[in-house]
Amino acid sequence: MGRKVHPDTGLDEVPSLPEREFYLVSESEGFAIGVQNPLHLMLRWKLFQIAYFKAKSKQLSYVIFSLPRSTLVFITQHCLEVEPEMTYDEAMKLVVYFDDHKILALQQMAFQYLDQNPMAVHQAVTMWRLSLKEKNFRAKHYAANRVRELQDISDDNGASIEEAVGQMLPAMDAEDLLDFISGMRSSSPQPVRE
Repeated sequence: MGRKVHPDTGLDEVPSLPEREFYLVSESEGFAIGVQNPLHLMLRWKLFQIAYFKAKSKQLSYVIFSLPRSTLVFITQHCLEVEPEMTYDEAMKLVVYFDDHKILALQQMAFQYLDQNPMAVHQAVTMWRLSLKEKNFRAKHYAANRVRELQDISDDNGASIEEAVGQMLPAMDAEDLLDFISGMRSSSPQPVRE
């Protein structure tokens, strides 16, 4: 089967994908698998226009964006829309900004550029951010409950917190103990980084 080239971009065309389906790709190994991606609402035309410039500069029919947890999004040709007014330098600055700032840039670009209802975009971004933080939040919540239990044990028995910890720990399984430690660690003040 011969190559099909997009008339506007000059890049290889790819088959259309079902709604909400993106590709995850390994940049080093160069393969892709289809996945369902909840970021579909946010990764719309502006990011694809940026992707076009980056892809064209490397003579590729795709471009890779880094997302939190090293997720790589394979943005396919059928999603690209060309914006002639944008220069390559402008596009690359936005790509660098997105890569450096992760969710912050994604949120700002969603509000500024997407052709979606602002509340729908806001809700989608918020839910995604919450999902990333959910495990950490559960750990903090668990630790806070355990600290209250420790205080109760200490108050009831006239014991020190250290003695109360000694009474509580044998009743915890390994996962509970890890949650407790993780929550205590994440609840402690963190140094401010410039």
